[in-house]
Amino acid sequence: MPPLLPPPAVSSSNPSSVLSTSSSWSSSRPARPKTKVSTCQYKIGRVIGSGTFSVVKEAYHIQTGERFAAKVIPKQLLRGGKVQLLHNEVGILRHLSRGHPNLLQLHDCFETTHNVYLITELVTGGDLFDRLGRKGSFFESEAAVIIHAVVKALAYLHSQQVVHRDIKPENILFRNDRSDADLLIADFGLSVIMGDQNVQALKARCGTTGYMAPEILLHQPYGKPVDMWAVGVTTYLLLSGYLPFEPGYTPSGVPRPEVEDDSERDYAMIDDMFTYGDDLLFEPAGYWAGITPGAKHFIRGLIQTDPERRMTAEMALLHPWLATAATATTVSGQIEDP
Repeated sequence: MPPLLPPPAVSSSNPSSVLSTSSSWSSSRPARPKTKVSTCQYKIGRVIGSGTFSVVKEAYHIQTGERFAAKVIPKQLLRGGKVQLLHNEVGILRHLSRGHPNLLQLHDCFETTHNVYLITELVTGGDLFDRLGRKGSFFESEAAVIIHAVVKALAYLHSQQVVHRDIKPENILFRNDRSDADLLIADFGLSVIMGDQNVQALKARCGTTGYMAPEILLHQPYGKPVDMWAVGVTTYLLLSGYLPFEPGYTPSGVPRPEVEDDSERDYAMIDDMFTYGDDLLFEPAGYWAGITPGAKHFIRGLIQTDPERRMTAEMALLHPWLATAATATTVSGQIEDP
């Protein structure tokens, strides 16, 4: 099998290697792979996570002993469009991951005969979904600090014409277990660069159903606003403990009849979005009794069915509810079990 990784601008053995920072990078199609299959310079350890097409393992650099995380992707699973998605992920991480403190950093990438390896910093604090599961919901002050960090990172990505397309708590990581741990956006496997060459990609159904914007479910052209819809959904979830729109439930929590066709569930969700999205229900009322009008206004500004009316990342950072988090340095008690 020929090499699958796109060639780096400099040697991939150099942890600081990135793509060219020329203004043309975002509009050019990834170059055909020319890299040679590499000799592994890392000792690969235990499994610490898994995904649909990969596993994440601990890794140790043989010469330095430094610890990393290794995303291991079997080559036999990389067929057709999945190769392009890999190129997108590697290219975006090479170019952008060191440009913002709230993005997971790529240190190295290489391939062996059977696998592709993405070597990233090792994060030990778990993900936001796990912490939410322990807490049930977050206080407003906690949620505001978390969402502020996420939106700052998205503002940077969007300024570089990158759409993440899978913002959700499982892809928001904590660098360590400290109460003031940095938050990191991870998993750029579905990310895409805005540009003429990706017009079709920006029409494809992509992401996680409960966080998908209506334009994705409707198979309409979309862009950066889909990430902001997902931020609104995530904020709603952090404050209440449940999603505003779910495939199996109505917004008031009534289970939907079981259907065999996923498209039927999609259309039911779409109907709910256009019925309630622009005047969002905050129900059951008991879950929202202590939530301020400012938090609800922030969420409504993101969960707008019309992407033109949805707040951008820059606008969200200026929203009074989120702006109060800009001076906060910790999320009090965020790692403790309830």
